[in-house]
Amino acid sequence: MDDEFAWQIDKHLRATVRKRRSWRVPTLFGDITLDLHAQVDGLRVGFLYDGLTDAPGFAGIWQDAALVGAGAVDVVYRLRRGDLERHLEDVLYLISRADMALFSARGEINLDQLATFWAKRSRIREQLQVHYPEPRSEEDCDPSGDPDDADAVVEPILRPDGDCLSMVRRERARLQIPYRFARDSGLRSIDAVMERYGAEVFEATED
Repeated sequence: MDDEFAWQIDKHLRATVRKRRSWRVPTLFGDITLDLHAQVDGLRVGFLYDGLTDAPGFAGIWQDAALVGAGAVDVVYRLRRGDLERHLEDVLYLISRADMALFSARGEINLDQLATFWAKRSRIREQLQVHYPEPRSEEDCDPSGDPDDADAVVEPILRPDGDCLSMVRRERARLQIPYRFARDSGLRSIDAVMERYGAEVFEATED
């Protein structure tokens, strides 16, 4: 799947985009490996295929901040391998909407044609989820049986297995403060920095 993502996204990128795969970036927390790094016109974007499982929650924020502090990225995407297998076209479409500078005009058009309705209705934000509904029968689409209201909007029924696409996109501006905190703390492990940060926040709320 690593090869598949890199190959698929490459088909839609501008010809001037420079790419690196499995790039080990030295940071204040040690080496962090970006599965894919893309750069064009000063925009540097990193992709982590297991980003939501390897460093979940707040740990991911500190890791992303370290990547920004190392000068490696302006934007970090944390993805899930399952989404790359089941919803690859939607993942690529959402990335193309958020970071259009990476994509060719033809690539944007193609991804718009490939993406699902559910991805297209999603708003781009730091933490993004696309929920996929159960397939509907004709009766579900026209529950009253009245042809005059057949075009009425019907809310989706979410799948019982909770099938959804999840991704996180963080920008440099969002990560500058955590990076400065980590750098100035003198600590060199994410757990230690998180503990120090939590203690200081707790102390501030007590005052």
